Amino acid sequence: MTSPDLLLANRPNRLLGRLVGGLLVLNLALVGWLWLAPALAARPQPASPASGAAFLADTLQFSASQRVRYDSLRVRYFRQVTPLAQQCRQSCQQYFSLVDSTLTDAQLAQRSRAALDSKVTVDVLTVRHLQQVAALCTPAQRILLQRLVSQAPGDGCAAPGANAECLMPLSQ
Repeated sequence: MTSPDLLLANRPNRLLGRLVGGLLVLNLALVGWLWLAPALAARPQPASPASGAAFLADTLQFSASQRVRYDSLRVRYFRQVTPLAQQCRQSCQQYFSLVDSTLTDAQLAQRSRAALDSKVTVDVLTVRHLQQVAALCTPAQRILLQRLVSQAPGDGCAAPGANAECLMPLSQ
């Protein structure tokens, strides 16, 4: 064979080799993406300016003096409510884990009431906190606060799972 014939004979093998190499690189990229994607999705997203502790103060556009008083109210509220909310979540999860139990309706009702006792305490503390926040507000801010509270998502402890919330969404 002459040299030009050798080049023509190797050309399909080169094309096939390049094609296999390209597919190998694409497969490696796909495996890497599948491996890294869950870790990247699990990272907490940066908070928006009106989220967390500053949500109410920013939304209601508190003055500096109102913000100082609100911050002390908020700290006291969360110090009281956080342990109760954890207890509420645990109680509700324990209650909803009774799926396989053979308890009577009366026994289930009694356990439900016991599970919701901490929810009631959290609700009372939350309303008292909102009353104290409303006392800081101007009339226009109070109207906005009432609108925010009326748009709050449903009550927690209504379903099992880690997402059962026992706090008002004051920190959203």
